[in-house]
Amino acid sequence: MMRAMKVLPGLIGVLAAAGGAWLLLGDARAGGGPGGGQPPPARHATAQPQAAHKAKRVRAVARSGYCGYGGCSNLPCAPHDLNPFATDGLSRKGDVLCYASDGNPVGDNADFGTDIFYSTKDGPLVNVTKDGKHCSGGSKQGQSCQFDDQCPGGFCFSGSGGPCAGSDSGRTLFFVYSGNPKGDNPDLGDELFSYDTKKQVLTQLTKQASWCSNDVSRACTTDADCIITNPDNSKDVGGCDSARIGGLQVSSSGRTAQFTSDGDPVGGNGGHANAAFLVVTGKHAGMKLLGTAGRLCGPTTQNVGAACTKTSDCGTICGDGKKEGAEECESGGYGASACTAGSDGNPRYCGTPGSSTQCKCVTPVCGNGLREPGEQCDGADSSPCGPAGTCTPQCTCAAS
Repeated sequence: MMRAMKVLPGLIGVLAAAGGAWLLLGDARAGGGPGGGQPPPARHATAQPQAAHKAKRVRAVARSGYCGYGGCSNLPCAPHDLNPFATDGLSRKGDVLCYASDGNPVGDNADFGTDIFYSTKDGPLVNVTKDGKHCSGGSKQGQSCQFDDQCPGGFCFSGSGGPCAGSDSGRTLFFVYSGNPKGDNPDLGDELFSYDTKKQVLTQLTKQASWCSNDVSRACTTDADCIITNPDNSKDVGGCDSARIGGLQVSSSGRTAQFTSDGDPVGGNGGHANAAFLVVTGKHAGMKLLGTAGRLCGPTTQNVGAACTKTSDCGTICGDGKKEGAEECESGGYGASACTAGSDGNPRYCGTPGSSTQCKCVTPVCGNGLREPGEQCDGADSSPCGPAGTCTPQCTCAAS
């Protein structure tokens, strides 16, 4: 999979606007007709079942087996879910409501994948995604499937959705979906879609390639792409991560939407940190990166605070059990990797990971106000001595 984002349908150029570069999107009419699916465990909190649904499922369990979001096991004739997105509700004018369903409420979801539906306040239900199932993971990643055994090394996945939000008029819906209804999401990560309820046109607004967790600059399609051989011939095994989207907000007119993602749909978020994006529809349709939190080296690393894409960018890591580079010791405190005594014969300890002296040999100093290894207390830090104790000048506890 190429790291660079593939061109969206109808892409016509780059617009310089308001202090930033914009990725132009084609008119929704160029996106084609609608083309959705069942979530993997704990991926999204999609629509939540209402109390009546919960009660029905409890009764079903008592009779014949377990009913879950993807249907019921051990039931020849199984009920399925049709759930409104609990956090979205009707638009302010009450014109449209989004649903997720693994059933077949309008006759076009025979594979029982989780599709996205909407209805006006007067109905009827409309299937927006109409997506089939696809292999997630394994050698047939992204290919069509019906059963898990058709996906060696993976499973048959039918998408997940949410959140969903619409304009006040109900003309435009925006929603997040991890299926592949338009053929532009083979990694089955989160993508942002819009749907014109009047023209019945579905458009995929984002295209976010997957990346390796152990080197986010490396593109991948499966976990096997993320096995990196180190200089010492050891293997660094990472996972192939796909984008996640949240925080969707839509203006009352439906002309703009904002969301957050750890993907990189327009460039500028190569570190795959959480970033904010703005989408504009209409004549000047486009997408813009508003800002990214960045990926930074952690406090136990040599290059703390520096931008990074992989572990090696951060230098040595205090606390990983390997004494490397400028480290004088490892793991912190006294012990197997402790420092030798100083020139004055006093014992030294290894600075703990995340401290200003991490992986450096330090001589304890009684009276510096810092309780160091070997000291019961130090100056004002007498809390270890308890309410009836005090800290002596020798950094030991004594009765008051």
